[in-house]
Amino acid sequence: MVAFSQAHATLHIITVSNNQFTPATLNAECGDTVKWVWESGDHTTWSTSVPAGASLWTESINSLDTTYSYQVNEAGT
Repeated sequence: MVAFSQAHATLHIITVSNNQFTPATLNAECGDTVKWVWESGDHTTWSTSVPAGASLWTESINSLDTTYSYQVNEAGT
């Protein structure tokens, strides 16, 4: 069953431009990957609350660090 879920995982792209995220919100499921991609400006993505067992993160997205990816492994909000 796990292989089935991963085989149907989605890659969600969030662009970072003019200090904004686009889209500003999204719904991801376990197995999906969220990838922030720099276009312009500077922004930081960080976890403010995560479900038990999920990893915390803090990453800058800018001209030097142009991408960051996070795989969703725990269900939550």
